[in-house]
Amino acid sequence: MAFGLPLICSNFGNINRIVSETRTGIPVDPLSPADISQALVRLLTDSDLYSQCSLNGIHAVKNIYNWKKEEKKLLDIYQKLTDLSFYSEVNNSMIQSQLHQS
Repeated sequence: MAFGLPLICSNFGNINRIVSETRTGIPVDPLSPADISQALVRLLTDSDLYSQCSLNGIHAVKNIYNWKKEEKKLLDIYQKLTDLSFYSEVNNSMIQSQLHQS
């Protein structure tokens, strides 16, 4: 995506979701040579589709899947994991639950 190349990807899992949502390529059945070759031919013969997937890929990398945004997500997760009040709340909740069960 970062190089502006349209993608041909498996039609399952997270990569399928990402490619479909960002419209950066064509998901195919990875066990179907016919699907793969049809996707290749389609991209090579439909210059509008090729261009749109290329532009969408560059846009996705710049605005969605970039290190600055991912860094912020990771730092937020780390902050929550190291926030002692979070553990205190979880611990208190577990204690209360056990007391009510007794």
